[in-house]
Amino acid sequence: MTTYSEYSIYEASGGAEQKIASESGLQSRSDVLVGKLASLGELAATGKLLDVGCGNGAFLRAFSAKFPQWELDGSETDDRNLLRLREIPNFRNFHGVDVSKLPRGYDAISMVHVLEHIENPAELLRNLLQHAAPEGLLLVEVPSWKANPFALMIADHASHFTVESLQMVVNASGWQTKMISADWVPKEVSLVGHNSRSAVVASSKLDASRESEALLEAVRWLSEVMADARRIAETSAGFGLFGSAIAATWLYQGMSDKVRFFVDEDPQRIGRTHLGLPILAPADVPPDSDVFVGISPILSESLADRLSSGTRRFHAARKSDAWTVA
Repeated sequence: MTTYSEYSIYEASGGAEQKIASESGLQSRSDVLVGKLASLGELAATGKLLDVGCGNGAFLRAFSAKFPQWELDGSETDDRNLLRLREIPNFRNFHGVDVSKLPRGYDAISMVHVLEHIENPAELLRNLLQHAAPEGLLLVEVPSWKANPFALMIADHASHFTVESLQMVVNASGWQTKMISADWVPKEVSLVGHNSRSAVVASSKLDASRESEALLEAVRWLSEVMADARRIAETSAGFGLFGSAIAATWLYQGMSDKVRFFVDEDPQRIGRTHLGLPILAPADVPPDSDVFVGISPILSESLADRLSSGTRRFHAARKSDAWTVA
């Protein structure tokens, strides 16, 4: 757990969860997830939720607002955010990471961007199953490396998922998949399962050869994107990177002497700094500058087209036909 002893969640936005585009405009990821989960009609008016890897309480806070009569527990590697968690209405108990010490009978268990950090995700899910009530729900949210190959560059991710591999792991652990989607949150996979102890869980198979080919193509694409960004930076009067998270951070490491600023559309990040450089709004990019949009190939081109204006040039990452969905 020493990897996370000095980790500061959502540091670039001052601890606030990232915003994503939704039908209602910009919303936090947790607000979107709770809204989608509620729309399934599977949750009663009252119940007990455990949020595994609760961080500073982003998901618990969103869930409490939507389901005010539920009792909420959180589990995390340390209690540094305990004061903030206790401010959440109906927050009851904080637990460490020893699954064996958890209470039983949870009506819902959530894991938002947790499973990818686990070396044996099926084992953890299998253990959590023992603490779920009969027909208790499971929500798992993970990055999709096929939709966003930059996720492969995150050093502390022990597992990488697609729709197919996540479903396979969840089913193998004894949970039964009710719903899985690559559309709830861009570049991510959302899965809702349940504890159906009387049901026979269908097995899932993965085409290992096909997955390996896609993985090799993703790695090649990342190398080409880095080369493209460096080439643009070499001749630019003022060069910046779009974003202030995973992709931009990785690209920065390969050309730190060329980058002058970062660009973001998230109002919680604009005006702050990342890696010692300012985070600008798109409209504040200096004239005659180039910004490389190193994000998911599914989104890069449309975003670059939308933001380019006058002598402010936004360059899209190259396309790849190897993947178009998560």
